[in-house]
Amino acid sequence: MDTCKPLKDRIAVLAASLEQTPDELQRAAIVYEIARLQRRYDSCRALAAQFVVRLDGSLSMITNHPDYNTPATVDISLTLAFNASRTAVNAASLMISDPKGRGNSLLTERDVGTFERKSGRLVLRALDLQVDFRSVKSDLRGFMLSTDAENSLGKGSRMDKNGAVRLAGGGTFESGRWQTHTCELLVAGAVDPVP
Repeated sequence: MDTCKPLKDRIAVLAASLEQTPDELQRAAIVYEIARLQRRYDSCRALAAQFVVRLDGSLSMITNHPDYNTPATVDISLTLAFNASRTAVNAASLMISDPKGRGNSLLTERDVGTFERKSGRLVLRALDLQVDFRSVKSDLRGFMLSTDAENSLGKGSRMDKNGAVRLAGGGTFESGRWQTHTCELLVAGAVDPVP
């Protein structure tokens, strides 16, 4: 069932009535309403085309800062939104749970990555995180995570038929106490439902 169809039908009715309305003020009101409904329809279609999944697992991180150069691991829940053909993916949100059970949404910018269903290859590009790690706040800009990457924390692995996946990557901090220092990241978990 097309959940956006009622909006499309209402737009068609208004467009037909526009041709029958001689009064300019009424015509302006109808044009305004058509534009408003068209924006809602476009948003509805974009949302309907997405396939949203959640990757639950862990995120490990290590920096090259001399005071913080041992790995730390936290539980995460990463929401990913795939397009209808499952070839492009948006990292929609990242929730990190600290040992005290509090959750922090740290993903500050979203960007489209790529996914190859047949091979399970997943790449998330140009992500920005505001990191609060061991009581130090810093911004990590433009980093990438990939199933084909490898770092000192481990190697990425392509998504299998059960949704298990590992993404490796890293970047350089642009602000905060760790400015100019690098970090390595490894995300390991399972995607549900499997795209």
